[in-house]
Amino acid sequence: MFSSSCIAALSLLVCTGLASPFERVKALKPLEVEWAATITFGGEDVLVIRNTGSSDTWLVQQGFQCVDINGTDIAEADCYFGPTYNGTFTEGEIANENFNITYGDGEFLSGVVGYTDISIGNITVTHQEVALATKAYWEGDGMTSGLIGLAYSSLTDAFAGDNATIDNPNVTGIAPGDQDPYSPVVQRMIAQGLNPPLFTLALERSSDLDENVPGGYVAFGGLPPVSGTTGPFYSILPDGYVYKNNASVITTYPTTYDAIVDSGTTLLYVPTAVASGYIASFEPPAVVYEGDYYCPCNATAPYFGIEIAGETFNISSADIILPDSGFVSNATGIEYCLIGVLDGGSGADGLTIFGDVFLKNVVAVFDVGASILRFAQHTY
Repeated sequence: MFSSSCIAALSLLVCTGLASPFERVKALKPLEVEWAATITFGGEDVLVIRNTGSSDTWLVQQGFQCVDINGTDIAEADCYFGPTYNGTFTEGEIANENFNITYGDGEFLSGVVGYTDISIGNITVTHQEVALATKAYWEGDGMTSGLIGLAYSSLTDAFAGDNATIDNPNVTGIAPGDQDPYSPVVQRMIAQGLNPPLFTLALERSSDLDENVPGGYVAFGGLPPVSGTTGPFYSILPDGYVYKNNASVITTYPTTYDAIVDSGTTLLYVPTAVASGYIASFEPPAVVYEGDYYCPCNATAPYFGIEIAGETFNISSADIILPDSGFVSNATGIEYCLIGVLDGGSGADGLTIFGDVFLKNVVAVFDVGASILRFAQHTY
């Protein structure tokens, strides 16, 4: 179906003869805490965060209201967006509907919804429902102007009516305040027959922000141009976690709780027993600073792996110890870096999230058609 492909980076578009459409993504900060790609929104190229943990595609509109976490007006610059969007919906605004989303880290936006064409790589999704944010509490990066969500319609955040104060994401319907789900970009891409019903995410490990160094790829309908272990991909159902101490004593911790795979989360959140056991295996010992765990930046992290469908996916020390992320001890002069494995809580009330620390070590296939997620080890 596809005769050519375009790989898009921050300001670079390279057309290739690959079999599937690819979009290059970039790490926006030294910590690689955000990954962005260029999309075309209503005919204008914009840089947006790419997120598998949400579904809405939105831009911040010129003249938006920037607020703090309490909703108090602050300077527009304090939201740290990139260029704001000086435009409207090319195919019209949707009357009596509003956009209202709160992300897991507490950031929130509200605004209006409408229709426009969205292009990513060489794929154009026509008449896509999108949003323009007119009010935002946002801790941006100074570069991106919005976000493209790659999850399912159940996570979309359009609501009936124009009164955002009564919106209720737990009720679906047509009454004011009810959630009004719609088909997000990936689902409409599939429905319009633009590619097979899957997309693949492969984040690369990079140490700088040189725009000639890719932060990875998102591929629609196929696989990206990266090296992965030959063999099957697997549906995600974590069997457990494996880690070793410096004496190579292996600890295996089985689990029965699902994990959220979210490219919008930087770190790896695991059950309390796993986090505490793994942190205790660091030598020299990890230290606690402002509630997080740190180790000397020149340390090598103990082995850590995640078991999925009988296979163990190894997590590299290079991704567990996050550079340029800590502090220097006044007493010893030692530079400490953040450990990317955190306590997600215990039991059914805990929250297990496989963020970018995990995703940089696998090639992840989001098989929308089969409603499963598959992995292969990413080799460097």
